Amino acid sequence: MKTDTPNGRKSLQPDPFTDNELLFGFDQTPGIIAVEFSPPNSVQIYTRSPADGRTFRHRETFMPLLWEQNGTGPDMVVYYFGSWRRFLEAAREPSRAQHALHDPVQQYLTQSGRTLFKGMRFEDLRRMQIDIETSLSADYAFSNPERDRF
Repeated sequence: MKTDTPNGRKSLQPDPFTDNELLFGFDQTPGIIAVEFSPPNSVQIYTRSPADGRTFRHRETFMPLLWEQNGTGPDMVVYYFGSWRRFLEAAREPSRAQHALHDPVQQYLTQSGRTLFKGMRFEDLRRMQIDIETSLSADYAFSNPERDRF
């Protein structure tokens, strides 16, 4: 990983912390700032260019999966599904030792070995978060702007 040296130049010395593939993924794609699921089986990947700060988007497909313990030993059987809907149906089926990540973005990141913000400094990040508080009428599960106050 490149790091800043006291003279302001980039160093190619390895960073033993961020080079840990178990924590930071095995894929070295830098600048991923967001991943969003797009049914039935793809994700939109947003990356930021370090050169000019522009944001780019591209789509990739992935195969949702779950794994099941094979008997009493350590062997696992992995099942791949062509859509997130089919994965959810299979994940609801009773099983002895079924394991799965139930978030499609987490599944994609885990399978691809990618992580968010790789190679980015804190100063490279931009974020806006809005929290809209609403009241909820009795006997309703969700607020409605025509019925409830914001």
